[in-house]
Amino acid sequence: MVVRARRPRRPKPGHALTDQLPENGFPSGVSTPSITVLLLLLLHAGLCAVLLDGQEAGAVSPAVTESQQQLVQGAGSAIGASASQGIADLETVTDVPADTPDELLTRLLQTGNWRGAAVLDAATRALVATRGEPVSGQSVPKTVTSTIVTPVVGADGTLRVVVATPLPGAKLLVAARGSRLPDSTIGGDLREALLLTTSTGQVIDSRGTPPATADKDVNRLVELASAAGADGEYGSLTGRAVTGPKGRTEQPTVVYTPVSSSRVNGTLGLAVVSVVHAPVVPAGPGGNGVVPAVALVGVALFGFLLIRRVLVNPTRRLRADALAIAGGKLMTTRLRRARTREVDRIAAAFEHCRSELGGTPERLEKPRRKGMGTVVALGLTTGAVFAWSVGVLLTVGSGEVAVPDAVVASARNQTTAATEALRRSLNDGLADLTSFAALTGDDGTDVRSRLDGLFAGQSRYRGVYVIDQDGQVTASVGRPPLRAAEPLPAQPGILLRQGTAPVPVLFAYAPLPKGRTLVGEFDLDHIGRLLARAPGSVQLVDNGLRTIASTGGFIAFADLGAELRDSAIEAGKGDPVARTQEGTGSRAVVVSARLRGGVSGKLGWTVVAEQPVTDLALPDNELRRNAMVAALVAALLALLLFGWQYLLVIRPLRRVAEAADEIVAGRHGSVIYPQHQDQIGTIASCLEICRQAMTEGVRRLGGSRRPTGAATDSTELIAAVPATPSTAKPAPRRRRGQAPTRPRSHQSPSPARRGG
Repeated sequence: MVVRARRPRRPKPGHALTDQLPENGFPSGVSTPSITVLLLLLLHAGLCAVLLDGQEAGAVSPAVTESQQQLVQGAGSAIGASASQGIADLETVTDVPADTPDELLTRLLQTGNWRGAAVLDAATRALVATRGEPVSGQSVPKTVTSTIVTPVVGADGTLRVVVATPLPGAKLLVAARGSRLPDSTIGGDLREALLLTTSTGQVIDSRGTPPATADKDVNRLVELASAAGADGEYGSLTGRAVTGPKGRTEQPTVVYTPVSSSRVNGTLGLAVVSVVHAPVVPAGPGGNGVVPAVALVGVALFGFLLIRRVLVNPTRRLRADALAIAGGKLMTTRLRRARTREVDRIAAAFEHCRSELGGTPERLEKPRRKGMGTVVALGLTTGAVFAWSVGVLLTVGSGEVAVPDAVVASARNQTTAATEALRRSLNDGLADLTSFAALTGDDGTDVRSRLDGLFAGQSRYRGVYVIDQDGQVTASVGRPPLRAAEPLPAQPGILLRQGTAPVPVLFAYAPLPKGRTLVGEFDLDHIGRLLARAPGSVQLVDNGLRTIASTGGFIAFADLGAELRDSAIEAGKGDPVARTQEGTGSRAVVVSARLRGGVSGKLGWTVVAEQPVTDLALPDNELRRNAMVAALVAALLALLLFGWQYLLVIRPLRRVAEAADEIVAGRHGSVIYPQHQDQIGTIASCLEICRQAMTEGVRRLGGSRRPTGAATDSTELIAAVPATPSTAKPAPRRRRGQAPTRPRSHQSPSPARRGG
């Protein structure tokens, strides 16, 4: 009895091949990039509808609040600097021993802006000596181990800064000096006020128009701001919107900051409060973001449908046909040609393989029209998104920005306060040197030892030194002098010179006994910090309109820009000038204020501040910035679409198309490797199966065989060696499940199956 081995059923063509060619999920896939970017663009369109709407609820412009915050901070710093100056004056006077308390008080009142001074017994607080206005020691703590500062409201309701320092012999030196807010031109239509208050809300000093007693809402805000500022807090408060005198809607805005000194830990228990009745910006009409959002939706759908038609759908159809032919369906498969160039070239290769491997003859079709390339379709889609970005930049928020009068007025006040702080610093520096010179003995033996204390107590100097009659330095502290050696006038003053280095040298000087002179060079960085209290880019120019200091980089003694000269010249003739005009490169708020008062006021110097309109926190600027962000995000999404499609889809598809051209040309020697495990990788694997079938026979169809070696290795065909009957060996025993092999034909293969 003969038992025949059962031949295993051959798997259905295409089914097993699909299982042997796995395809990865996200982010692979020919349709994944277009779908993902479509969703991102639709989401971005929704955000654009909100960001580019331009509608805001009626509120005070943030630019007003920011400018008021800078104003109160500058005023608080000026009052704190006055307290620091008082500490330095007391330390300078007490460094030189006095024979009697009266002599010490006399020297003290000759320096600085002191209203009165007294020497007290440290334990009993009994009065030992007094000069000037009576000074109460009740505000001074019982134990004083170092110099302290205490703000006190005088009998006339003004601020007194009481400075106390211990003296040898269980004595206590107490001195009081006046302090006030910097001069500023405020008020007008905004009913603006700058207040110096205590923690209880008591107003010590004011500028502008203080709130009326009947205005309970504003007074309540001032009390809350005063308490918070005295505790060291910063911030702003807003009241209820009301109808102003001119019928416009206004909202009281209160901005506050603490008063502190660099020489005192913590705050002084005072607050600077700004009150402004700012106009409420009316709500916009809204709906401005709908048009660009709808346009972006249209661009996204256009690009998605174009890529779907040119790339995704033809590739999917080609994949289905490739699996059918590689699976052995040569007679029933009809290749669907495409107008996409790369897909059509690959389809032509599969049609060639189908006819050569025993299918019906290659179907001749009408000459194909040149279709659109995948890169062209992708370029059109990317270009459409870029065009939308450019359109948003050119249309949304491109109009001229209107600057409220409140912003211009606040910029003027800030610049005026910065100019006042600079004037005080220069005059106080000269006063320091004059006081030092007045306390210097005729022998001059104590000069060198006291220079260290003078320099350490002030940050305004870069160096302090003593010169002889020939202008040569005999003693110095700090950085090396930049001033060229020259004799100086006999009267104290402030001068500007161009030193040995190409930088301006601004210095104060005071004569000393025996023909010597004390010189203090001002630090340009310190001057820059004072100028920074004004908004924008700030320059200090001399009477020739040459730059001598700036908040940014500058060329020493360079002429002021032509756009700013008219403002500086006009300010030199009268009050500060503030307006919106063409600045350096763009529209800007330009403010100019001249130094007035004291020795520094005679120099003819002017502070010029320029703040571009685009830097202001205005609704139009916010809309413009949102438009730039929206355009940038859309451009990045366009680049993402192009890079993703080109690197993961188009370039691998072109590589397979080049291999397909080789097969059509009759060159079958190059192995086709799939670059990625996705639909295009499946097409490449199917084309490789067809190439192997062209060289090995039609039985190669229906299964995937992974090629070994590298992609650069050459493929060689080894001729079959026929076995002779005498040397033939029995056929090897088949393994279970292995299909029986047919004997090889001794005939030469047909030319169509030899391969290249």
